[in-house]
Amino acid sequence: MKVRHLAAAALTAALAIAVTGCQKDSTGDKGSGSEPSTLTVWLMKGSAPDDLINAVNKDFESTHKGVKVKIELQEWADITTKTTTALAGNTAPDVLEIGNSLTAGFAAPGGLKDLTDKKADLGGGDWIKGLADSGTVGDKVYGVPYYASTRVLLYRKDLFTAAGIAAPPKTIDELLADGTKLKAKNKAADFSTLTCPGKYWYFGTSFVYANGGSLATNTGGQWKGNLSSPESQKGLAQWKDVCSKLSTYPKANDEANPPQVNQLGTGKAASSYDAGWQTGVIAKDKPALKDQIGIAAFPGLTADTALPAFLGGSNLAIAATTKSPNNAYDYLKLLSGTKYQTQFFQESKVLPNTNALLTAASADPAIKPVADAAKAGWFTPSNAHWSEVEQSNALQDMFVNILTGKKSTADAAKAADDVITQTLNKK
Repeated sequence: MKVRHLAAAALTAALAIAVTGCQKDSTGDKGSGSEPSTLTVWLMKGSAPDDLINAVNKDFESTHKGVKVKIELQEWADITTKTTTALAGNTAPDVLEIGNSLTAGFAAPGGLKDLTDKKADLGGGDWIKGLADSGTVGDKVYGVPYYASTRVLLYRKDLFTAAGIAAPPKTIDELLADGTKLKAKNKAADFSTLTCPGKYWYFGTSFVYANGGSLATNTGGQWKGNLSSPESQKGLAQWKDVCSKLSTYPKANDEANPPQVNQLGTGKAASSYDAGWQTGVIAKDKPALKDQIGIAAFPGLTADTALPAFLGGSNLAIAATTKSPNNAYDYLKLLSGTKYQTQFFQESKVLPNTNALLTAASADPAIKPVADAAKAGWFTPSNAHWSEVEQSNALQDMFVNILTGKKSTADAAKAADDVITQTLNKK
């Protein structure tokens, strides 16, 4: 399933919401007669399978007599504007699915209900850290992890076998050693053993987190860009070394120009860092390669630790203005709970929201590489202005400047840190 990560437009200007009065928190009451008979739920088109949602609705309605669930499927293309407008007016749904990179932007102005005191009841003590971080602003919970996916190593089995490589690499050192073997077997000047687009900041940032660094830190409410820290600098240097040795992909381009999957399909590359579902794209375009595209967790610093990966996906939230706080909470709890999370990952091969379920999901060979990458997953800073950092291209510029040699790693990181610090501390 394709999991989209949206770079949100600035949200706070349009979201000035004054929530008046106090609404009773859910105590598990079923079908409260004081609440509307219709519960409106916004879910994203292409997320959960229809049969799963139908089962959740039937389950909910059986214990909430007289209440009907109204599902309204939304398109990703215009969801930021539509949600902003809905939360700022009187057209908000009761429960809504939100791309996890957007949650902080909707929560900060008061658009989402504070669920902090419900975290334990929702099983939050076992949420996968990267997913939990995406729904948390400061020390308050506004989004409950729904599902996620992540990027992995996609590789051409046939090219690896021809080069005498029996299995995908488990460490960065093995990745580099395999690169030497692959280059010896593939002499074309434009052949990459691994594609490495300069603007592909998710890839480079994963090396930062692998070495103990981060994009930013928050001390006492003050944000500071952290790419100049020794740990982050080590990660950036390692990323540059890998890319310089293995990739001929255009250094100043993003992953779509040319598409990484096309490079694999045409044999111009032996591997790439991409979403697992891209194997289907390659197989559709090149049917002969259907069984030749392998998936593995991207190698990390040690054989037992994959490269930390960005966890893109969705959260579930409750609109602050809902007139059905009890029923909305019960529905959210049901949809995000163990029963339906298990059905979700079994049917769609996505990541569930807890560590316990992640362990169970890892038994499925189709999920294991993604699950391994998620164990040390990372997420962007939970700050309403983070999308502005992405839109500024500060990160993309940093990685391109490092890879092309236009700036030193230290100077490029400082420039990015300055943008991050200034942007995240906006009032």
